[in-house]
Parts: sequence; C-alpha cells; structure tokens
Amino acid sequence: MGATQAWNQLGVALNNLGQHEPALIALNRAVGFEPDNAEAWNNHGVTLWYLEQYPMAIASLERSLEIEPENASAWQNLGRVYHSDEQYQLALAAYDHALAINTENPEGWINRSVISWYLEDYSQALQDLNNALDLDPELFVAWYNQGNVLISSARYTEAVSAYEQAIALDEKNLQVWAAKGFALKMAGNVNDAISACTKAAKLNRGVSFEQYCSFN
Repeated sequence: MGATQAWNQLGVALNNLGQHEPALIALNRAVGFEPDNAEAWNNHGVTLWYLEQYPMAIASLERSLEIEPENASAWQNLGRVYHSDEQYQLALAAYDHALAINTENPEGWINRSVISWYLEDYSQALQDLNNALDLDPELFVAWYNQGNVLISSARYTEAVSAYEQAIALDEKNLQVWAAKGFALKMAGNVNDAISACTKAAKLNRGVSFEQYCSFN
C-alpha cells in the first residue's frame, strides 16, 4: 500500500469514527503525497464539510472534479456542501451533474428532491422522490419526504398515505407519526389525528402531546 492510499484510508476511518480533525490531518498528508489523487481530494472535501468549513470544502471538491470530472460521488458531495451553505441553486446544479453520470443512485434523487422542495418546486421534488422509490421502494426517508412535500402542496390525504408507507418501514419513528397526525388533522380527520399524535407522544416519553399536535 502506498503512502497516499494509507493516509487516505486512515482519514476515511477517522471520519467514520467522528474524529474529523485528525481525519483532516491524515487527508492533508494524502493530498500532500499525491496532489492529483481525486479520491483523496474528495475525502478531503467531505472532511471539511463535516467541520463546517464550506468554502475550503468546495475548493477541495472542485479540485477532485478537475482531476476526475465524471466522479458522481464528488458531485454529490459538492451538492451537499452547497446545500449546507444554503446555496441551493448551486446545490441543484451539482446534484444534476451527479445524476447525469449515475441515474441509479436513490440517494442522489432524494438529495435533489430536498433542494427542489426548498425552492418550492413541489412537482419536481415529487418526481425525484418517485425516481428514488422506483429504484428502492423500501426507502423510509423517501416516503417520509414525500409526505412532507405533499403537505407543502396541501395534498393532505396523499400525505397520509405516504406517511403510512414510511411507518410500515419504521413504526417507532415518532416524527413520522406526528407528521401523519398533522396531515390527518389538516384533512379533517380529527379522531385519527389524535390517535397518531398520541402514538408520537408515547414514543418519546415525557414529551407532551401538545408538542406534536394542537387541536385548538
């Protein structure tokens, strides 16, 4: 194993342990040994993202893409950084690049849907989520996000159905029970809304019912 690979792997392992500052030291070594290593720069950028050093993370990821322009992972990571930095149009463009390279990545469609949702392009967000679910129909986050987008679109009955799909995959998730309760309330089904919100409160003992749903 060469020095670059060794430092790169150490940086990844440290990131996985949540030790981002030591990971950055390791990845600084990796790119120092081999400045044209796209993978090392990609991981370097991710580490800076974890450390919330967004301009530097963008620079590292752009360097990775200069070396390997068709790296879908680096484009996804660049989108994540722009998302965290609230540069949503740039995030959308980065996710578009990633999906142009690899359309078979459900996470890519989910990431793109979140940006479309933030930009209030609800029809596009729903299409992105449908694309993700076509690839993997058992993605909890895709069903949950679909419910959220449908609520934003005032399509409350459809949102309930999406949340029910999410609950079937993770019945102990209190957020989705609370969201279902809100959707049911907005759809005019108060009794079922109370049941859903009560379930959410029970899943998080000590949290009052009113923190999830108010029926005043």
